[in-house]
Amino acid sequence: MKKQAKWLLLLLISVMVMLVTGCGGEVRTSSETEVDANWTGTRTITARFSRSTFNREADTTIKSLDRLIQAECPSQLEWERVLKSGYYEYSFKLSFTSMEDYKQKVDAIVGEAGHVIIETVDTLYEEQTVLREDIEPSDLLIWLKKAIAKKENESLANVEKLFRDYSNELVCNGEEVKLEDDDYLSYSNDRHVEFKGIDFITDITQDNLFNRTIEIRMLLNVSEAKQAQIREEFAARLPAGATSTWGEKENQTFYQATMQNMTPQQLSEFTNAVMDCQTNGMESVSTSDGMFQFKQEFQENVDLSSYFVADVHELPFLYYAKASDGISFVSSEKDKKQMDNESADVEQNNNNPEFPYAENGYQILLDDNIDKIDITFLFDNSYEVSSIDITTDVGWNNKFERTIVLNYDRVPLQKEQESIKTTMQEEAQGLSSIDLQTQENQFGVVVKQSGTADEITKAFQTIFNSDSYVSYEQDYTGMLRFAMPYQFEEKLYFDQFFVNGEEPEIVYHTNFLNGERVQEDDILSGRVTANGKGYEESSQGLSVEVAVVTTQQSYLPIFLIVLGILIIGTVLLLIIRWVRNKAKKKKEIHSFPAELKTTEAFSNDKLDKVIEESNEQPIEGNSNLEKNITETASDSWNKRDANWNAWKPLVKQSPVITEPNEIAAVREEKKMVDIPSIRDGKKTVTKAQDSKVLEAEVQWKEELEKALAQEVNKTIDERKEEGNQV
Repeated sequence: MKKQAKWLLLLLISVMVMLVTGCGGEVRTSSETEVDANWTGTRTITARFSRSTFNREADTTIKSLDRLIQAECPSQLEWERVLKSGYYEYSFKLSFTSMEDYKQKVDAIVGEAGHVIIETVDTLYEEQTVLREDIEPSDLLIWLKKAIAKKENESLANVEKLFRDYSNELVCNGEEVKLEDDDYLSYSNDRHVEFKGIDFITDITQDNLFNRTIEIRMLLNVSEAKQAQIREEFAARLPAGATSTWGEKENQTFYQATMQNMTPQQLSEFTNAVMDCQTNGMESVSTSDGMFQFKQEFQENVDLSSYFVADVHELPFLYYAKASDGISFVSSEKDKKQMDNESADVEQNNNNPEFPYAENGYQILLDDNIDKIDITFLFDNSYEVSSIDITTDVGWNNKFERTIVLNYDRVPLQKEQESIKTTMQEEAQGLSSIDLQTQENQFGVVVKQSGTADEITKAFQTIFNSDSYVSYEQDYTGMLRFAMPYQFEEKLYFDQFFVNGEEPEIVYHTNFLNGERVQEDDILSGRVTANGKGYEESSQGLSVEVAVVTTQQSYLPIFLIVLGILIIGTVLLLIIRWVRNKAKKKKEIHSFPAELKTTEAFSNDKLDKVIEESNEQPIEGNSNLEKNITETASDSWNKRDANWNAWKPLVKQSPVITEPNEIAAVREEKKMVDIPSIRDGKKTVTKAQDSKVLEAEVQWKEELEKALAQEVNKTIDERKEEGNQV
């Protein structure tokens, strides 16, 4: 035992001599640490002893050192000895599962705490653990140094001089990590979200509302648990009505949050919620609205300071605004060239950065010195009057009908249309009618005026607050040559439609009623064409001066003359017809007795002839004779009735007059009584009685003629009395 201690002492003395003389004998120490992202791994401390320091009995010395290490080595270390060419190598291996486990084991090996410092940073976007040591690799063999010093009764300082550290390496996840100081182990597993850019995409609707999508592009260099925490936090931030989505593009993770139809206040609340900041805000700086335009200027404060995480010092930011149809977005009142020139001075003025021009927006690369910006923009959704159509219908007798159509450059919203109509109706004061029209996606306000020149002048001046006028003159002496010449002159001003420095296009039409001829006067400023062909005023812009002399070809006098002639002729014809009818009636009344006598004479002659024929025939032929007599009497009376009906004037008969029936009854009675009785008597007469028969027939004839004459005269007298009464 004493012999082994002697050799160990000689070994230590030899090492010390080598250190002093510069020859071998030192103990070289080195450290190699291999860990993963969770700080699970090993640390190996290696001590090399040179064989040149040992004499023949070196094996015995090495064995003595092995026994010393075996007795004093801490339980946290595993050791082994390897014989290599020219030296002996002792390896001491420390295994651990986390930084905290490593710290506890190092404290136990060294024999005191405080040499391993662990710091932790844990935020929503960052998780970081920092480990630092203030001991060298050979300090982990302090237990061996103390054991040798104690065994050989040597000072610890002298023993520590034999140990020299040559290397200290750290390998994390297979990659070597450069240490800040090679003598001390240090490590930081900083894992954070690396933001690559933020975009504000704003859509301004025709309802003067906002749609916004906020896109945040990032690299999620954090643990799975931290990623889940970030997603939960972003979902909890969203206000009601907003939607969100996650995705991958270009090896980056992006998050999009969208909300639509927001007022400026709602837009500010949405932006603050998504960006997790209360300093973002949209406010209206100025508003200009009216009957013919609508403008708003907004200013928005954007705070991106919370997205400069860890070592992120630059952050691309894009502020983009787009507009719906009919709305123009003006990002700045400066033109592109001017903004490009001023953007070069961004670094010199960090408090008021200028953005390089981008279509409908701003874009800039922010740094950690400029993380809060104010953006002012103006969007113009004015519904200006782009053109004006004036149609004036001019007629004789100072009659005008005018239609003015104000054509807007876009179709306003329904509520805006109602507001325009209400405003113009109030301005018109009932002197003009106001209607709205939308044709081929073009909105227009139709203003109609009618009346005399003074009336439509007052109506125009009232609704448009203008000094415009219309004059009218008519030459009534022209009626002598069947024409009504007149002239009118009007001057219209539309100064209130001078919007944004631009003049609306004014088109003037003049339509002349009833096809008048147009004669241009010398004072005519421009050209006016009748029958719907318009005159486009381009020289004076906002005013139209028209002087027109027209001659209307009127056919009314001719029509009235012809109508009067027709009426007079009709009246004369009626008078002539009445006179002729009256004369004809008088003539018929005077000619009736002569006709009646002629008829009676004809009847008597025919009756005599029939009687003579009957005397010459035998008695068997009496039946034919009777028949002829009857027919002759009937024809005579019928002819008299026909003549009477033709002569009788067309007058209203009294309902009590029944003479024709009575006359017919008389005639029938005579025919049915007298004639048959005579005929029956004749059937009993013989040839011996011919003379008596002839006498009887002559007597009967005389009585018959007498009776007929009395009846006819009586009837004629009655008819005359009735005619006189009527």
